[in-house]
Formats: sequence, structure tokens, C-alpha cells
Amino acid sequence: ESVVPADARFSGVMDTRDGIVVAGLPIAEAFFRALEPDMRIEILVEEGAEVPSGTDLMRLEGNARAMLTAERSALNTVQHLSG
Repeated sequence: ESVVPADARFSGVMDTRDGIVVAGLPIAEAFFRALEPDMRIEILVEEGAEVPSGTDLMRLEGNARAMLTAERSALNTVQHLSG
């Protein structure tokens, strides 16, 4: 909170470093929405899809503080479920 202004906006993409079978994106979305219900989120692949490394999974745009707070939990969830 001391380094990111309260009104700062951010956009980003969740992608994968490895080939995976995608699982957990709706749960990841819930982490972000819990902190900013109006965050723009676009899920780019379906649950259960097998994707190669480097695939974009989700696009996000919203409050930077909310996104940075939720991102580790969201990424860990998708990583563990897709592993």
C-alpha cells in the first residue's frame, strides 16, 4: 500500500511457462473479484484444455493494488490444479 497509489490501474495477462491441462481459472477469477468486483477479466481458454507453454490464459484490467494482492493466490491455485 505504501508504494502503489490507491487509484493506480494495471492490465496484465496470466500465461503458462509449461504445457498444461488448464484447471482453476474460475477460482483464480474469484480471487480477483473478491478484491475488485468490477475488474475486467477475460478467460481465454476453457477448463480442461491442453495448451502449450506460453499460452495466454486470462487477461485482466483493474485496480493495481487489488490485482497485486490477489495474483499470488490466483497463480498458485492455477499452478497446483493444472500441474
